[in-house]
Amino acid sequence: MGTFCSRNGGIVEEDPTTANIDRGLEEGPVEDRIKKSLHFKILLLGAGESGKSTVVKQLRNIYLGELAISPEEIRSYASVLHTNTIQAMKVLIRGCERLKIPLGEMQTLAKYIMDLDEQEPLLEEDAATIGKLWKSVPLQKAYSQKSRVYVPDSAAYYFENILRFVTADFLPSEEDILMARIRTTGMFMTAFDSPPVHWRVVDLGGQRSERKKWIRFFDDVEAILFVVNLAGYNQVLFEDQSKNRMVEALELFEEISKHHCFRETPVFLFLNKKDIFEQCLNEQDISCCFPEYDGEKTTMAQMEFIHEQFRRKMPDKKELTCTNYIAACCRKDVRYAFEDVKENLIKHNQKRIRKGLKKQSQLNSQPNS
Repeated sequence: MGTFCSRNGGIVEEDPTTANIDRGLEEGPVEDRIKKSLHFKILLLGAGESGKSTVVKQLRNIYLGELAISPEEIRSYASVLHTNTIQAMKVLIRGCERLKIPLGEMQTLAKYIMDLDEQEPLLEEDAATIGKLWKSVPLQKAYSQKSRVYVPDSAAYYFENILRFVTADFLPSEEDILMARIRTTGMFMTAFDSPPVHWRVVDLGGQRSERKKWIRFFDDVEAILFVVNLAGYNQVLFEDQSKNRMVEALELFEEISKHHCFRETPVFLFLNKKDIFEQCLNEQDISCCFPEYDGEKTTMAQMEFIHEQFRRKMPDKKELTCTNYIAACCRKDVRYAFEDVKENLIKHNQKRIRKGLKKQSQLNSQPNS
């Protein structure tokens, strides 16, 4: 069921100058209203670095295929990966400072990297310097303390592939593109047909500074798809290194699920980065975030406990529609999980879909005037 949100919503006041992206369909001619009955908008929400953008990349690959990304766009990811790598190394160097870990003989190399322009291409000597820093004792020590300092989830991937990134004939692979990080600002919509419905997945920036813009997209939403970084249980925020990522995600999820705009809106949960989560459990179980946890130490038992924490944040008399455990870098995971979303929404909107298809058929059969 679609929803309409008034301007005095609980998250932030809507900008009155912003035109609603769906209202044109509501107020347009008959043809547009029929199309609207077969258009489903899904809001993709979550805290920063939950993996929403990776989910979107996979959806584009699954449903749009070769049309999803041009050769020029593929090549452009080389510079994105260079920027990601420089930023990640700078973050790790700052982490050493925050943790008061002496850099020792790495000090000169660290200063060299800190002075690099993040928008300039990396040279081979820059890559060699980053590789040397990454293997050093101080930076490895900082990296092992991700529960105390912010470190991007993909940092190790960048550092371990940096020499490949700077080769003259480097062309980003599919995995490189999935690992590349472009922080979502504003709204990014992916639209595709999967009959009988035309789907629009609206990805909204998850950083705190972006959430003030969310409310303008709360109109006419068929479902909320909330993405959580499972590995966030022992990590801190980019925006606030005193705040645990999982705690932030739980608070945001509760705010969204109880928002009056979404009283009747289905909520789907993607518990993402299960692969990274499993690696993290080798170092520390979830009791560091949930002291009350005294269950089994298996990956599944701990994922299910986290799932239960989110389920409890739902409003009274409303249940989560569906939950999937995924690694968004795995296309099969995203395909199966999103099929669950589609099947559920189609099943519960059959009457509306049949009506829309009937009207569309009647309209198509009319002679041209």
